[in-house]
Amino acid sequence: MRTIEVIGRIAADAERRVSKNGREYLSFRMANNEYNDEKGPDGKQKAYWFSITSFNHIPMTQYLTKGKPVFVRGNYSDRVYQNREGNCEIGRDIIATEISFIDFNSEKAQTTQPHSVPSPTTQTKMEAPKPKPTTSELKVPQATTVEDDDDLPF
Repeated sequence: MRTIEVIGRIAADAERRVSKNGREYLSFRMANNEYNDEKGPDGKQKAYWFSITSFNHIPMTQYLTKGKPVFVRGNYSDRVYQNREGNCEIGRDIIATEISFIDFNSEKAQTTQPHSVPSPTTQTKMEAPKPKPTTSELKVPQATTVEDDDDLPF
């Protein structure tokens, strides 16, 4: 498996599920558009679809709803399968270790993480992001001037 980071939109509301061995997890599908000038054979922008599974983010299920932009980091694997028409397709699966919400409406499209929960090994409680300092709070280093030219090597 490889580690992957993907930004995209949720295709359908996340679902809580139970595995065969009784372990609870959440799953959802997300799409990631290819942002370039090339179009697919039908003249539309090409989208990559991912099946996301997470054992660590079950409390987030109610917030992972259709259309929301998210950032997902996790272990990636792909598989080949036949679709209903009998054509070979590639399935892209991610076991998520981190899920964060993205704010596409802000000026710089920065990540906001009010409900982001990395895997329990790195953080066990949800925290709100710290506010950014204003320009009046930032300390700007003062320029230093050289008064004696004798110390210069040239």
